[in-house]
Amino acid sequence: MKGKRVSKAEALAECLEAARQGERALMSCLDRYPRMRQELTALVLVASLIPPAGPKGRMSEEGRRRAKAAVLSRLGHFEDRRHGKAGVA
Repeated sequence: MKGKRVSKAEALAECLEAARQGERALMSCLDRYPRMRQELTALVLVASLIPPAGPKGRMSEEGRRRAKAAVLSRLGHFEDRRHGKAGVA
């Protein structure tokens, strides 16, 4: 995508689609955006933790609480690794 300025939203949409295709496609997408790579990686991780919508397109209150806890937990682990605190629970 050289020569064309891509917004963060466009890059994220591209990387989310690539993630659905598999790890190799996702890594290739992230490589195309080196300046946004760290943020895109975090956003794709968060998006991957969001469960699909229920039959009516709404998540139950319990499902919402569990999803929020999972996202916050994973973000904590991501931050710990980023700051060299491996093994911190």
